[in-house]
Amino acid sequence: MLPLIAFGVGADCLENVTFSAGPLVTSQAGLSPTVREAIAFCYRLGASILLAVIPAVLWVLLHRRLLYELRSNPAS
Repeated sequence: MLPLIAFGVGADCLENVTFSAGPLVTSQAGLSPTVREAIAFCYRLGASILLAVIPAVLWVLLHRRLLYELRSNPAS
């Protein structure tokens, strides 16, 4: 989980420099539109999607036996 959190923090820092800072800072960064789009994508991926989906995926992977038992023996 730590690398994903670090990815989110890094993307948040880049997003702050690219979009939240004033136009003077943005122009000094010298980022092309493609790079700005990639930063926006990474920010959304790191801040919203990964932090919500990865814990659920890890839980499913760690509890496969329980899920298999629940599927095999449905409560009737």
